[in-house]
This record gives sequence, C-alpha cells and structure tokens, in this order.
Amino acid sequence: MKTKKSNHLRSLNAVFVCMTLWIFTSCLDESESDFDRQLRHDYETIEAYLDLNDIDADFSNYGFYYKALKKNDDGQQTEKDDILCFNYKISMLNEAVIDSATSTSGNIGIIKNDQDKIVPGILRYAIAGMREGEKYQFFIPSVYAYGSYSYSKVISKQSNLVFEAELVEIRNSTIQKSIENDSIEQYLAAHNLEGFTNPVAGIFYKKLESGSGENPQKGQIVKVSYSATYLDGSEFDSTEANKPISIEIGKKEMPEGFEAGIKLMQKGEKAIVIMRSDLGYGASRAVIPRQVRADLIDKEYITEKILPYSVLVYEIELVDID
Repeated sequence: MKTKKSNHLRSLNAVFVCMTLWIFTSCLDESESDFDRQLRHDYETIEAYLDLNDIDADFSNYGFYYKALKKNDDGQQTEKDDILCFNYKISMLNEAVIDSATSTSGNIGIIKNDQDKIVPGILRYAIAGMREGEKYQFFIPSVYAYGSYSYSKVISKQSNLVFEAELVEIRNSTIQKSIENDSIEQYLAAHNLEGFTNPVAGIFYKKLESGSGENPQKGQIVKVSYSATYLDGSEFDSTEANKPISIEIGKKEMPEGFEAGIKLMQKGEKAIVIMRSDLGYGASRAVIPRQVRADLIDKEYITEKILPYSVLVYEIELVDID
C-alpha cells in the first residue's frame, strides 16, 4: 500500500489543514487524548483494510485516504459557492452499503460548495477536491465522520466510512434556477395540472377557491392554513386541522415564495403555490447517509429540515387578514 502525502486535493480551508497537522503532532505527545487515541486507531484500522484489499491509496492533508477511480485532468475545477452534483455510495469498511444516490435514479447528491452545507463536513473537502467528471474513493476516519454518534443499524459508534463519489456536474445559480423551472413544468405536465400562472419569477400559482377583498400588504398579520410537499408528493410540513397560524407579511417568518404567494391571495381564498428553491430554503444542508437526517434534527445537532435545492409545493388557505 502506498500512503504518500499529496497535495492532489487542493486546499479549500487553511484552518482545517492546520488543525489536521496539529492532530498529527499531538499524537507524538505522551499524554495522548481520547480524540488522538481514537484517530490513531482509526488510521490503523483503515491502513489494515487498504493492505488487506491491496488498495493503493494516497493521503490527503484533510485527514482521509483517497484513491482515484476515474481521472479527468481537463475537467472543470470547483470554486466556492458552486453547486456540486454528484453520484455517491457510502459504506462501512466491511463494505455494507448504507446509502447511495445516482443521477440515473433521479436522486443525485447536491450541495453548495460552502461551509456547513453537508454532514459530515469533511465530505465537502472530498467532493470539492475533484474535477468535474472525476470519480474517487475516500476512506474517512470515524472522528471526522460521526464519531461516537450512532443510529439504529445505519451508523455504529466509531465507524470508519468509505465514500465513493463521482462529480457529475458543476452548476451556477442561473443554471440551477433554469433546471428547477423545467422540473416544475414537467411536474405540471406529468400530473395534467392546468390553470397555473407564473406571476412572479420562480412562482407558479393557481387559485382553487376564490376569496374577496384586498390582497395583504407588508406589515399586515394574516392567518393561514397550509400543507407543504416536495414534487414527489411527500409532505414535510403542515398546520394542524382548524388551527391556522398567524404570520406578519414582510417579517420573513416563512420562505420568500410563501409570502409572495400570500400577497397574490384574498381573504378566504385557497391556492396552490409552487416555488423554486431560491424562494424556499435554498441550499439548506445535505446529510449523508440520508437515513440519519430526522434523528439529527430530533437531537438538535442540525436544524435544517428541508432537503437542499428542493422545489416546494404549498396548498394554502388565507383564513383572515387583520
């Protein structure tokens, strides 16, 4: 096994590199911390796995081993704030697959190349270090993955992970908006939904039941009932039956697209409002494997409930305007 240190994955965060170097230096100290001890054990376990499986891997300054499966030296490099679309498979060292997503299944991974946009955070450095069209395997120590966290049979404590990723496409915000507009149009056509208008860029609106009176304005308090789904029909939020909530227009208590839809309505009206992600929850935060997202929210490790770059469908009733 080759374990040379390499600068192949270009630096994205000098602070992270310095922290990693400090970790290695501290391992030489006689008073080894629990973290250092676990990290050393993780590396020993990963190196034994690489040796056993005759995997020729390099070492990154970000603290993981990696192996190129498909190179593309002419591929576009990533930049901060790019939108990165990738196929992936994540597994334990025992090769038990935990989660996977591919563009062919219509379920591709997608993140914004920025801090705190994916859990575990180290995956950002793995994905963003590739060029468009490249495919790599990453061998990630447990301390940089989920550490002592565990969930059902999905993640065990101190699990070292194998993350295989292919960077399929690098997008900018303009391309992402266009793709989401197309996905909404396709959704309407596939479900034979007619009567929608596009009164605001990124908003598709259809009145279900008429109301009366003036449209609500900034500063007014409205009472609304709603249900909210993704384009696949799965519900992620709703108000309780017969218990509308009060929101102040312009106070950003709800997504921008929600307020834009409300301002098109009249008291007593019911409508469907479909919005692009830039008018919803935007980049949000990705979680891999996806199965642990709800548990991380329940335990308050993260707060982002909505999947990144999700088109949202709201069915809204404007109950009252104060």
